[in-house]
Amino acid sequence: MNPLLYLPVLYFLSCETASTKFDRQFTDEEALKIFHRHQDNIPNYHKTHLKTHSSNRAKRDVRPVEFEIDGETYRLNLQPIKYDVMSTDIPVWIAETDPNKPTGRTFKRVDPKSIKINGLVYQDAENAATLLAYYKNDYIHYDGIFGESSKSRVVRSILEKWYTREPMDHLIDSHVVYDVESKFKSHEDEELVKSMMHIKENVERLKEPLDVMYPKLLLVIEYELFKLFNEDVQELIRYQTLLWNAINLKYRSVESPKIKLVITGIVIAKDYTVFPYIYNARNETEMNSINHLKLLVGGAEYFKEVFPKELDFKNYDSSITLISSTYDTNGVAGSAFPGQICGDYYNIGFIGDDANFDGLFTAVHEIGHLLNLPHDGTVCKDKYNESIGHIMAPQTHWVEKYVWSKCSIAVLQDFASRKIAECTKFSRRTERP
Repeated sequence: MNPLLYLPVLYFLSCETASTKFDRQFTDEEALKIFHRHQDNIPNYHKTHLKTHSSNRAKRDVRPVEFEIDGETYRLNLQPIKYDVMSTDIPVWIAETDPNKPTGRTFKRVDPKSIKINGLVYQDAENAATLLAYYKNDYIHYDGIFGESSKSRVVRSILEKWYTREPMDHLIDSHVVYDVESKFKSHEDEELVKSMMHIKENVERLKEPLDVMYPKLLLVIEYELFKLFNEDVQELIRYQTLLWNAINLKYRSVESPKIKLVITGIVIAKDYTVFPYIYNARNETEMNSINHLKLLVGGAEYFKEVFPKELDFKNYDSSITLISSTYDTNGVAGSAFPGQICGDYYNIGFIGDDANFDGLFTAVHEIGHLLNLPHDGTVCKDKYNESIGHIMAPQTHWVEKYVWSKCSIAVLQDFASRKIAECTKFSRRTERP
């Protein structure tokens, strides 16, 4: 029996002293481990203490967590997830440039034992919280995210060596909390979205609409993003587990059809040139700039013509390329071809992420496009209000909460009744067109 299911009530408490920072300088390695950022780019964080109170034991399926930031108290009612988007035996490959190979690259399967994640993922839908709880050296640690929009915050545990090197009681239960970076973002070109929307009008219907849809996704991690994890594969997998379970949480509110994302495989780029469709999308004179349309079109061609010859892997509907959000993409946070989740060519999307969940909302939005959802305000005319925004809005608006519009739900229900969505009927795929 897993002891994490019976942990006592836990509290995040603000630091007793005037300082909310650690009295030390971070090395670059420490900064990457804790913040997934380099030493010169550490966010404005708050130090918090995690306390346990055995007199208030939580129920098996609910764990109250309270913590305070800048005098404001937060309460999360965390529940262990019943559905994990990533299985424990998910295949992970490292892709590396190899000029001796016909396609110029090699794929090496990562030993599943080396990337096994210890702990349990907990969620609180009301507070948009997704946290990993795990034991280490008899102490409980948390990593994850809570809150929405401009109030989204990252929770990270401190480095083990800080409290095992010498007795330091004030560090034993320490965590850091910091804001998810808020940026004004736009999504893909409006013409790209509109150009594909005609497919929904003349496609044959299924005999019965799908009650549950399983969009199966193959992730490709671009090298610059991998470097933010200090090229630590296990750390990357931990983060992707949290990120995609948090993305799936936003789809949980859709009652019909139910949406259950499935991450079926992960390919990690070991260098910049291993995937030409990514490298060639960069600006020749400004390598930190990426043309997102080149990335999508080049990726579509690669996965249709080349990838099947390199790797015998058919268990996915669409591929998602995750790139570092430090790239200049002309303000476009992500992009995908509408209605192409089951397509045989344009079943691809890209998402910019900073390894600190700033790509979470973008991913929810782009997966929505793959499921044929248009932008609200173009085809969908539902109105916004001041505090609630729509997930399929063409641009990010920093509001208190994001919801699915009535129009998005109606389009999704229609899509689930058509044969172009049939590949999502099952959670596993063995054949490709």
